[in-house]
Amino acid sequence: MALSDSDRKKLIDEAADIFVRLSENPQDMDAQALLDAFLARGKAEREVYAYVKKAWAGSGKKTRSKKLPVIVCLFGLAISWYLFAEPARNLMLADFSTRLETRKVELASGDVASLDADTAITDETDGKNRRVRILEGAVLFEVETDGREFAVDMDDVTIEVVGTTFEVSSLDNGVLVSVVEGAVQTKVGDRVWKLGEGDQFMWTTGKGGEVSQIDPSDIALWRQNRFAADGLTFSQVAAVIDRRLSGNIIIPNSALAQSRVSGTINLDDPQSALAALAAVRGARIVTVPLLGNIILASN
Repeated sequence: MALSDSDRKKLIDEAADIFVRLSENPQDMDAQALLDAFLARGKAEREVYAYVKKAWAGSGKKTRSKKLPVIVCLFGLAISWYLFAEPARNLMLADFSTRLETRKVELASGDVASLDADTAITDETDGKNRRVRILEGAVLFEVETDGREFAVDMDDVTIEVVGTTFEVSSLDNGVLVSVVEGAVQTKVGDRVWKLGEGDQFMWTTGKGGEVSQIDPSDIALWRQNRFAADGLTFSQVAAVIDRRLSGNIIIPNSALAQSRVSGTINLDDPQSALAALAAVRGARIVTVPLLGNIILASN
């Protein structure tokens, strides 16, 4: 499941702390127990720890004088690995991808997929099954009924349909499924939600699933460079804007990240849209080379 920037940084900080302890003393059983518990928590933790190890190896550092400087060094290097290595990996794995543009493609099944900016998918269709995996971004699917099930996987969420039009979008720390017409079945583990026209399903890590309603004409408005943001959080809307910027958007303040946004966002000028959203909340944007936009809340 996608992580928020603040959650990602917390994981990196935690992983770096454990890594340094074990680097100092490989026989530290308490640190080893912490590592085992950390890795057992899930895929995100395992990936973060792997990135920390790569960052350490890439730094060329074998010894340290004080713990804090090394933690800071690892933190910065791991941030770079996590923010830049994962998108590069997705691009290499993808059958179809976009950068700052949108794109419509025909899948192996003959169905149509419209990709938002900064989106990557793999087409896993075979003779018996129609299946697509979304690695990142947002996709509007137009699925024809041909007797075969059509399935979409994104993180822990699986969407199954026969013939319909629906959107699947990666937002901050969650997956959003919106139905334009027809019906879809959404699964997370052994739980199932059945959605019809105008239904919108949000799966959020740690919170579960919630169904709401949306005007079908507001779905996938990014095709017209707009986005209907009613009921979403600031960090979720920022994730959509982020697809149109070359850097990253980082929101360290959790209260700011979780504040609610209402209305339709104009994406013609994504930097201005981000600045306007921040200004309404009394926040300011600091642009950092290589990282991108850091949004800071006012004290």
